[in-house]
Amino acid sequence: MQTLKLLFSKITDDDPIYEKKDVVENIFVFRMLLIWHLLYLFVFILNCIDIFIVDKGYILSCVLLLVFIILLIIVGPDHACAKYLCISDAGFLVMITSSSLTYHMVIVAMLPIVIAGVYSSKYLSRFAFAFSIFNIA
Repeated sequence: MQTLKLLFSKITDDDPIYEKKDVVENIFVFRMLLIWHLLYLFVFILNCIDIFIVDKGYILSCVLLLVFIILLIIVGPDHACAKYLCISDAGFLVMITSSSLTYHMVIVAMLPIVIAGVYSSKYLSRFAFAFSIFNIA
């Protein structure tokens, strides 16, 4: 419970400046993924009231978000593999939303690569590129 409080205090902090290199980037990407989930919730609500007529993939997206949060709590935002968790969550979220919204999501297929641009790691950019190709296939 203490690690959950610490994680949410880091995420909601107005000025997330920490010693480690990728912690601020991890927090920024986590916030961006939460906003993405909120926007997807809005699309899901519009779908439920029959304004949009698309498949319902939001429940799977919520399960993905819970698994991502649990893994981030276990690992911590300052661990080296947290950035790979963020990119993987973004990639799976692109895959889920692309399958439910079909042709509306063509532009968003490269979002993991854009998110990887936040970090300075070439390996992460290559990982995001390979993961995006896997998602498109």
